[in-house]
Amino acid sequence: GKMVDTLGWRILTKIRGFRDLLIPYDTRRRDIYNKFILILKKKKAYKKVLKVIPALDTKRQYHKWINEKEPDTAVLDRQRQDAKNPNYQPKISIIVPVYKPEKEMLESMLKSVLSQTYEKWELCIADGNSGKDTRDILSRYSGSEKRIKITFLSENKHIPGNSNEALSLASGEFVSFLDQDDELSPDALYEVVLLLNSNPKADIIYSDEDKINVKGERCNPFFKPDWSPDLLLSVNYICHFAVV
Repeated sequence: GKMVDTLGWRILTKIRGFRDLLIPYDTRRRDIYNKFILILKKKKAYKKVLKVIPALDTKRQYHKWINEKEPDTAVLDRQRQDAKNPNYQPKISIIVPVYKPEKEMLESMLKSVLSQTYEKWELCIADGNSGKDTRDILSRYSGSEKRIKITFLSENKHIPGNSNEALSLASGEFVSFLDQDDELSPDALYEVVLLLNSNPKADIIYSDEDKINVKGERCNPFFKPDWSPDLLLSVNYICHFAVV
């Protein structure tokens, strides 16, 4: 559509109309207003305020896209049934290094794995001696779910060392990598296996990703390109969620 049809432009037009009613042209009030705006422009504050308006429209459009394109509850239920039918059903080992995580984020990560519509997975966690609270959470989840494997280390070996310890628990044909504060979309593994059934020679699968703010809203999507070795030289765009 045209720029003048966007929500941001319509809001800006209404604001300007209201301004012109309160501060008409060719008045002393308008002269004072113009001087004030000139000062703001010099401080670059004015431009920052204007950027907020198109950002509001972008956020609205993104949330609309999520609602239209991503699977709802009915689709996820169908996926759970369909996931039992593919000819090729590899076990996927999810590797998570843990050290002093935020309780809420850790539980969100665990719940996101348990919510997968593809069920042939195992969650392999190595905790770098985070303390009793973390140990209690991990023990509770592993006690009620046999697909969760945990090793409690006597020391923190940092991300590489903890990841390797978690990897030693893995028995899957594929391994994937997740952080303690990540969440998987419920169809993540389903989409991976769907791809592997149509392209069984694939060795590395990676996905788009997003950020979640403190309100639980998705807010900073990263839509990735197809395989691009040139881009990979400048940024690790594969990152999460990667399955190897």
